Amino acid sequence: MLQVSNLDVFYGPVQALRGLDLVVNQGEVVTLVGANGAGKSTLLRAISGVVPSRGNIEFNGQSIAGKAPEEVIATGLAHVPEGRRIFPGLTVVENLQVAAYALGYPDRQIKADIDRVLEVFPNLANRARSYGWSLSGGEQQMLAIGRGLMARPRMLMLDEPSLGLAPRLVEEVFRIIAEISQKGTTILLVEQNATMALSMANRGYVLETGQVVHSGPAQELLHDEAVVAAYLGGH
Repeated sequence: MLQVSNLDVFYGPVQALRGLDLVVNQGEVVTLVGANGAGKSTLLRAISGVVPSRGNIEFNGQSIAGKAPEEVIATGLAHVPEGRRIFPGLTVVENLQVAAYALGYPDRQIKADIDRVLEVFPNLANRARSYGWSLSGGEQQMLAIGRGLMARPRMLMLDEPSLGLAPRLVEEVFRIIAEISQKGTTILLVEQNATMALSMANRGYVLETGQVVHSGPAQELLHDEAVVAAYLGGH
C-alpha cells in the first residue's frame, strides 16, 4: 500500500533521513520506534508532503513524491500531526467541517462524515457545539484524529497521539485507534509509548539517526533484548 524507498530528507545542512526504506501493507498497523530526533516525525512529514525529500514514495502504486499535502490527502493518505493543532475558536463540528471543505466535499457528504466521526467519538458528540479551547487534552486529541478521518483515508498516519495525556486517556485513544484499524483503515503510528504501540501493531521499524536499524513483527521487537533495553524502558 505504502512503499518508501531510499528516502533522504535535509534540514539545511543537517540530514534527517538517510536512505530510508519502509513498507506498510494494506490493513496493517505499523509502528515507528526510536529516540527523540531519530527521524520518526520527519518521515511522516516527508510522506505527507510537508517537508521536501529525495527518493521514492508510492501509495497504492502511485508516486506521491514531491506532491503538495493537499494532493497527498486526496489520494486517501491522511496525516494527524503531533500537537493536535485544532482551531481553538471553532466548535467541534466546525473543526470537522473545515477539514472536509478543504477537500471540496459536497455538503451532504460532509454531514454524513461528521455523523460517522461523532459515532466513533461519543465524547465529542456530547460536545459538538463546544469550542476547541474548552476541550480537555484527550478530547482535543480525539478531535484531531476525527478531523483526519473526515478525509475518508485508506491510510492514517498518527504522530504521538497519546502525548501529554493521562494514562486513562491513553488507553482510550489506543482503543479508538484499534477500532479504526478494525474497520479497515491502515495505520502508520509514531508513539512515545512504544510498548503499547508495538502491542497493538503488526510490524515495527526502529529508527536511529534517520536510518532503519531494526524491523520485523511487532511481537518479535517487543521481546528483542536490544530493542527493549534501548527503547522500551528495559521492561
